[in-house]
Amino acid sequence: MSKRSSSRSDDAVGGGKRAARCIVDMLPRDMLVCVADFLGARDRGPFARTCRLLRGIARRAFDPMPSFAWACMHGYTDLAEELMYGDETHERVHPAADDDFALCVSSKKGYVGVVRLLLRDGRANPAARQNYAIVESSARGHTVVVRALITDGRCDPAVKQNYPLRQSSETGNASVVSQLLVLAGGRVDPTAFDSEAIRTSSTLGHAGVVKLLLAEGRADPAAADNEPIGDSSANGHADVVRTLLTDRRVDPAADSNRALRKASEYGHADVVRLLLGDARVDPTNDGNYAVRQAAIWGHVDVVRALLADGRCDPTGALAAMDRWHCTGFGEREEIAQLLREAA
Repeated sequence: MSKRSSSRSDDAVGGGKRAARCIVDMLPRDMLVCVADFLGARDRGPFARTCRLLRGIARRAFDPMPSFAWACMHGYTDLAEELMYGDETHERVHPAADDDFALCVSSKKGYVGVVRLLLRDGRANPAARQNYAIVESSARGHTVVVRALITDGRCDPAVKQNYPLRQSSETGNASVVSQLLVLAGGRVDPTAFDSEAIRTSSTLGHAGVVKLLLAEGRADPAAADNEPIGDSSANGHADVVRTLLTDRRVDPAADSNRALRKASEYGHADVVRLLLGDARVDPTNDGNYAVRQAAIWGHVDVVRALLADGRCDPTGALAAMDRWHCTGFGEREEIAQLLREAA
């Protein structure tokens, strides 16, 4: 659609809305009240949202609480505010009604305008329903909502054994993790559950989260026998491996060089090169397991990297390939030739 036709279309829509409102303004209020009486609970929010006149009719015709809940559920800050503070001649809603449903649902859906309105009012309780607001907003990555809730100061960012930090680390929401670590300060504990935050973020490849946790300093990157570097290597997350290797607490040779063994077995050549760059890593461990598995599974680039390192023995890998009938075709024949030349 051209800009000209688009603008005409917009003008037509705008004109239609203005015409509809003019017609509504001409109708007697008692008639509108009668119309409102026939509305179901689901239709009352959209009815009140249409224009200021219908908002007044809605407050006169039926309980405004369903309209308020609808406004918060769909992010209509203006309607929510009017229902909270509008005309004194009509019933006003209490923002903490229904066990703070309004704040809970707006936080869960990320409607920061509604959240700020409710927090500024002061009657809503951000710690309601076991700190539901910050639990859900953290899990869903609503960074600005998380910031507003923490700044308010009444919620507990360490609720459910630091669930907000653990969950945002697992899902890779680095901006939420940053807010929790910086604004919540000592109230959150990244060492909870044996430093679960850095273990899960490393395993799942969230390098940004790993960097934040390492910079903060309390999370232990060597937790669970160096699980972070072991799992990130096995899963091929080179950025995470590179980040972890900058921390002196990390031992890439832990658990019998598990990081190198698994990276070689699964064909992650870039990770293998990073690990070989650390003098603590031993590619000959477990009878040259790394080169044997890389050869059997046909990972040419991994075999090249291991042979270039110069420490592993290619004869065992060549024998294993013969035993498993892996030579004579495709990439495996290329690997066999590399091993023969290095033997």
